[in-house]
Amino acid sequence: MAELQQRGALHYHVAVWLPKRIQLPKFDKQGWWPHGMTQRVIAKNAVGYLMKYLSKISPFHKFPRGVRIHGFGGLTQQARSICSWLNLPYWCKQLYGVGDLQTVKGRRVVRETGEILAPMYQRVFHPAGMRLYPNGEIPERWADGPYSSIDRFTSEAAP
Repeated sequence: MAELQQRGALHYHVAVWLPKRIQLPKFDKQGWWPHGMTQRVIAKNAVGYLMKYLSKISPFHKFPRGVRIHGFGGLTQQARSICSWLNLPYWCKQLYGVGDLQTVKGRRVVRETGEILAPMYQRVFHPAGMRLYPNGEIPERWADGPYSSIDRFTSEAAP
């Protein structure tokens, strides 16, 4: 998770869950983080520790353009695909299963065909704000559920 110091310098907080008696080496000493020093803290409540820093963020914080403000790792390909699918807009999840879409430069692309999907809504700005208008018929949810194509990942992994 990214945090801006009062002087405007950016630094990160990382939570790593490890079994007891295993100690993680310092990232800078291993060459994993060449951008400065690292510090280790054993947190009895890691979520509370990170939330403390998250609560410091105000609407006046201006992160530099293109900075990564959060991330996570350690997932299998199947778990990464599920996380990506869960972050898609609702209308994409109605039409496509896990792994069917990828995001390229902010646009949704169908993996199989390369088709670029049009946005579901058109934004129209008014003096009082913004309104969204559907670009077409809003699809109903398919009966076979959101994980309809997840069997593709398990069948590839099977010998």
